[in-house]
Amino acid sequence: MVSFLLDSLVTIADLKSSRWNMRTGSTVLSYVNMVCASLRNSIPKSIVYCQVREAKRSLLDHFFTELGKLEVGMKIFNCYLCLFLVKFDAVADIR
Repeated sequence: MVSFLLDSLVTIADLKSSRWNMRTGSTVLSYVNMVCASLRNSIPKSIVYCQVREAKRSLLDHFFTELGKLEVGMKIFNCYLCLFLVKFDAVADIR
């Protein structure tokens, strides 16, 4: 009889422990699923943000490069214009 009671107590304790483990496992699994869902939503947004930032930087670099070329061209144009005006004044003085 005592042996039967001890076996019953162990079985009840095992059942309680098993239920507790299952509840804990379920809670942990829910948390892991929540974290995975959060990462699934946030990682693509982060990647797109980085791609947009890099494209913006590239476009600005290209724009400033072209603007620099334009400024150099304008300086050359202004030099030619000054030379032309000086020569034009010299020709006008002769006439």
